[in-house]
Amino acid sequence: MVGATAAVEDTYAYLLGPWTLERVIHDRRSGISGCFEGTAEVAPLGSSPGAATAACHEQGVITWGEHTGPAERRLVYVGQGDGSVEVLFGDGRRGFALALEHGRCDALHLCGTDRYEITVTAVSADELEERWRVRGPGKDYEALTVLRRSR
Repeated sequence: MVGATAAVEDTYAYLLGPWTLERVIHDRRSGISGCFEGTAEVAPLGSSPGAATAACHEQGVITWGEHTGPAERRLVYVGQGDGSVEVLFGDGRRGFALALEHGRCDALHLCGTDRYEITVTAVSADELEERWRVRGPGKDYEALTVLRRSR
């Protein structure tokens, strides 16, 4: 686990821009591990009264067991007045609240009988770490993502 954290006054502004990303995933049930390498672009979609909105589009290559191929994920970040962000999944479902004013945020997302425990750490102005621990009747996996700002 990362020891250092960087306080972030405005989580929304911090997330904007291009990132490279590396994700390692370990399925505890099957014992299979995989990785995803690619990019994430966080770009403003516009503003509504009191809230700026940005789309996060991850794309790259996933290797999972014997499979290697393209993969992508979309999220939406809705800036809140207190400097935090509401994270929505690409289909509009609510994900979790993300606030990095102390450099780290622990969040919980419940989806049916699945439990997603999420820790996001601003390691520095140019590095972000996400840890996901997911458990449920059909799921038991861990994912670690490291994002580094692209210039």
